[in-house]
Amino acid sequence: MRFTFTPARSPPGRKLLDRHNINAEQVTTVVLIKGGKAFTKSTAALAIAEELDFIRNLLHLFIIML
Repeated sequence: MRFTFTPARSPPGRKLLDRHNINAEQVTTVVLIKGGKAFTKSTAALAIAEELDFIRNLLHLFIIML
């Protein structure tokens, strides 16, 4: 998956947030829009980590440390 980043208060960011009924002025966390759905807070962070294979990389770190 490829990620595209945009500030929430930029014109493209506001357009995306408006489309998903999220008030750009109240956003204080990461928002992930995936498959036509908006995810926020820990749900967004976990979905991003999953796409980045974060868990697998973290397990490899533990294996190296052993």
